[in-house]
Amino acid sequence: MSTSRRTSVDYGRLGPKYSSRFHHRGHIPRTNYSAASGSTAFVNEHRDAQSKRKPELEPTYKMEPDVRFEPHAATQIIEKVLKSFLEKETYHPTTSRQTALTLSNLIKDRVKELGLSGYKYVVEVHVGSTAGQSMRIASRFLWNTATDNYASGRFHNSSLFAVAIVYAVYYE
Repeated sequence: MSTSRRTSVDYGRLGPKYSSRFHHRGHIPRTNYSAASGSTAFVNEHRDAQSKRKPELEPTYKMEPDVRFEPHAATQIIEKVLKSFLEKETYHPTTSRQTALTLSNLIKDRVKELGLSGYKYVVEVHVGSTAGQSMRIASRFLWNTATDNYASGRFHNSSLFAVAIVYAVYYE
């Protein structure tokens, strides 16, 4: 009389520290082993997530961009966005965070419309009150001075000020 025995190996017993880490990264696949048939089925939990990703482009191995980032064009975009968005605004400490986030996304989208391929953008926006306060902004980066650059713009009215900086880093 033959008996079929089904054994399931569950790496979840390793504990939450290891099981989630290994399953998330795909290091330890969940395995179902059937002794009767001698077959092993590997279940890849992330196959569906990987198939929904955007296709990755092959590297071009270009060391320099076709068209360089020009700070003058980005400065005009920054100042235009700041002026159109903040011209009639007053400073509110509770909404200034959301205002800075909205402005940074809007500036990033407009700068991306310049169509410079191979550049990644970092946009930093500061919004503050003009009630007798001052602010100094400093930044440091390790970058290639031949291809990378930055642009900045500012706006102020009777109630608030805003400073926006766009860092363009060539990444191909």
